[in-house]
Amino acid sequence: MQRQASVLVIDDEPIVRSLLVESLSSDGFDVEAAESGRAALSLLKSRRFDIALTDLKMPGMDGIETLRALKEADREIQVVVMTGYASLETAVGALKGGACDYIEKPLRPLELAPVLQRALDRSHLEGLLATYGASRLLLASMGLPDLCRLSVDLAEGVFHADAAGLVLIDPSTDRMEIHTSGTGELPDEELLKALHRESARLDRPFSIPSDEGDVERLLGSASPFSSAIVYPLHDDRTALGALCMLRRPSSRCFGARELERGILFSSEISRALLGARLRRQLEEVQVENARLEQLVERGSMEALEGRLAAGLAGEMVAPVRRVCIGVNFLKDAFSDFSGVIKAYQNLVPGGEGASPDDSAARRVSAAERQADIGYLLEQAPRAIDESLDGAAGASGIVEAIQRLGSAEAPPAPADLNAVIESVVGMLRPELEPVAAIELEYGDIPQAVCRPGRIGAVLIALLRNAAEAVRAVVGTSGERGRIGVSSRRNRRSIVITVSDTGCGIPERSRERVFEPRFTTGDPSRLAGMGLFLARRIVEDEHGGSLALESSPGEGTAFTIRLPVSL
Repeated sequence: MQRQASVLVIDDEPIVRSLLVESLSSDGFDVEAAESGRAALSLLKSRRFDIALTDLKMPGMDGIETLRALKEADREIQVVVMTGYASLETAVGALKGGACDYIEKPLRPLELAPVLQRALDRSHLEGLLATYGASRLLLASMGLPDLCRLSVDLAEGVFHADAAGLVLIDPSTDRMEIHTSGTGELPDEELLKALHRESARLDRPFSIPSDEGDVERLLGSASPFSSAIVYPLHDDRTALGALCMLRRPSSRCFGARELERGILFSSEISRALLGARLRRQLEEVQVENARLEQLVERGSMEALEGRLAAGLAGEMVAPVRRVCIGVNFLKDAFSDFSGVIKAYQNLVPGGEGASPDDSAARRVSAAERQADIGYLLEQAPRAIDESLDGAAGASGIVEAIQRLGSAEAPPAPADLNAVIESVVGMLRPELEPVAAIELEYGDIPQAVCRPGRIGAVLIALLRNAAEAVRAVVGTSGERGRIGVSSRRNRRSIVITVSDTGCGIPERSRERVFEPRFTTGDPSRLAGMGLFLARRIVEDEHGGSLALESSPGEGTAFTIRLPVSL
């Protein structure tokens, strides 16, 4: 046998008791004897036994009464009934009362050993079944609070503890959370925390009392508990806490069998706790994803459209300002020309202010000098041209907006080259200071899409490219390159936006499409912009948005769109 099993011999005949104690002790059992059922129950209060071997015919409490009292005091004890008055009736009564076996006297040592071994095997099997049943309950899907409550309830019931405590460590704050179960006075938090610290120090289960006297200090004289078994809870990398089971002096001390069996139970609690935490994290992620879904559906496209509108407003400023400056110049020039014209009118006979002498000619000359006719003649045509150019630019932007249409417009056949041209035209004043723009339009068919949404994606990618190039060229006055190309690839249309910017590190290339990701580099447009861009391309248009990047060389975003949705 792998460990020394304990046997309680109960017989009113001293010779039988003595022979059994001697025989079983020589076989390696830990044996004590009692002359009656009451004496056996008294012994059972001070310690536990694996097996009770009881005579059937005894004065006072007979064997059947003793059997029932033993099972009531300890549900795990295995009782073997022995008798010299064997009958079918007594055998059935013993088995119904909870006996695991029934043997006849006189006992033969060679026959007794297999009976005791079967009793130990049955005890071990019953313990495993109880632990397995508890483990199945633990692994059922449930929230963390319910799991904690169930863990301490099962620990108390399966291991017949007077109290049980679960100490959990919050991984985010390292704060300890305490859960208890039991009857009467429960263990205080300081005791449970001390037991947890000791289990973390030892990094293994331990019991009290123990051969290692150092742990005896944990249950001081003031504690209502005299025995405990404690298990550290952890996964492969993280400490989760500790499981503590305690008994009072009125109960027997925990034994090696319970300490061993609790290893399986505590490992299942660790697994269940880890699963519950992962489920909670998953629920939090799902809630966050649902919030983001609502954000995308209800408000995020408004943000994209707001950025589009802000960008368009910024691009409209320059041409409108040119128109205003030109018109104001022409207004002032007209006022000056009016003074000169009036001076000339004075030279006309009969005109207002006409004079027969040369004073009128002198006034005309003075008016010309005051108006700076030469400057006006030189600048007026330029102001007119600037005004016309500005008006044409503003008109072009308005036309581009019209070509893109509303982001909420239903899908319709669209010329994606025209969409590219419109977006580049709107952003050209913003892009050209930092990069030369290279356009390569392929021979592509019309695609069924939402041009406004695809335009918003291109705006995000082009501004991303401009910021990447700006991070490289800085204020050097040099310019990088931004390229936009289109081509057909079988049944899809491919649009590529490339730059010679700073590039994206390999570890960040896939994460740039996550909703709240940031590289920590303000030169890169990550986060919600690229998350929504991919959503527009993939979820709304059935396409794909991918990137290739080399740090220090640049980045290329590739949009693939089906010809028809």
